[in-house]
Amino acid sequence: MKRAMLLLWMATLSAFAAEEVTIPVPNDPYGKHVLVHKSGKASQRVIVTKRTGLTGELYTKRSYNCEKQTVRMIGTGHTLEILENQNNRWPENAVISRSVAEDIGMLACSEV
Repeated sequence: MKRAMLLLWMATLSAFAAEEVTIPVPNDPYGKHVLVHKSGKASQRVIVTKRTGLTGELYTKRSYNCEKQTVRMIGTGHTLEILENQNNRWPENAVISRSVAEDIGMLACSEV
């Protein structure tokens, strides 16, 4: 199942590679998630996303350890400036199945 989801993600990313990368997040049907930035290696992959929904826009920065399947929230904010000025020390946790963190993690841990 996860392999099929990864293939779906890769196909989706290829379709949007020219401009904006929309991230499929079935666990958040009312939000549109877009990749803003992705960096790092598999043991410390950092991803910034923008969610647009009923309450407006929200940027989120997470750090994934793709090898251990863990995630740590770095921060959130309504603008990139607010997000970058945060220095939260939230704990690293296992990625929960069928969660937004898992959906975003599929992209974060892909090689695309």
